[in-house]
Amino acid sequence: MQEVISNFNKLEKKIEEIFININTNARVRIVHETIHPGIYIVFGKANIRSTIRIYPSDKENVFIYAIGNSQKNLSTTEILERFPNDLENILTLFERNITTAPIDSLPAFKKQRQMEIKNNENKIDEEDKHLATLPDDEFIRELRQLTKLTIENHKIDQKLQNEKKESQVSFLVHSFINQVARSYRKDAIVEAKKGKNNLRYCLNSIISSNYLLKEFKSEDIKTILEEKSIKERLSNTFKGFEYSINIINQSFKPHDIVLSLKW
Repeated sequence: MQEVISNFNKLEKKIEEIFININTNARVRIVHETIHPGIYIVFGKANIRSTIRIYPSDKENVFIYAIGNSQKNLSTTEILERFPNDLENILTLFERNITTAPIDSLPAFKKQRQMEIKNNENKIDEEDKHLATLPDDEFIRELRQLTKLTIENHKIDQKLQNEKKESQVSFLVHSFINQVARSYRKDAIVEAKKGKNNLRYCLNSIISSNYLLKEFKSEDIKTILEEKSIKERLSNTFKGFEYSINIINQSFKPHDIVLSLKW
């Protein structure tokens, strides 16, 4: 058994090297089994049908190589010959499904996608039935991995959504600074003539699409405002002014961002 695990570990390292050299998609990832030896290539959502799975068998130089419901016993050489091709082909298919259709083709595209969804649902049913008929040891192994991959996939999706929202808020703040930069000199002159030495701008009154703020905690928005690109932008744009950019909360949630200038 020790020899079997040792040989699988060597294969695992080679598979990882091939994966790193070929894959460039952040949604395709490699996962190492923790309870039992095993390696999984996961394409997008975590489920059995969207993975390449490799396990050790009860023989020293033979391994279980599975794609979806297709499973074979292959040697190290056979797997290393097949894997790069399989990875590239499935990666291409995966990436082609993440596309948008031209507007004039939208009706036909929607109909096609509906048919694909229906076919996929039927396929999922068949694959679930197949999963339920696996031998006990293999069923438990696949079930544990399905649970683990689903949880991991949820965490990754959540992280990507948060990063997207953070990027949108950062863009929103930069747009806010841009708008203020267009008028602050003229506004400052007007206020100076009134004997005043300060200006105050609110994001809400300049940019209406501030719904994103409410999806964050104040600490999160503060972290975004501390980004180097935003701090440098403020420093370069309002050179010579005393400036501050602060969060206004409402019902313990971020509601507005205020930029103050003083001279």
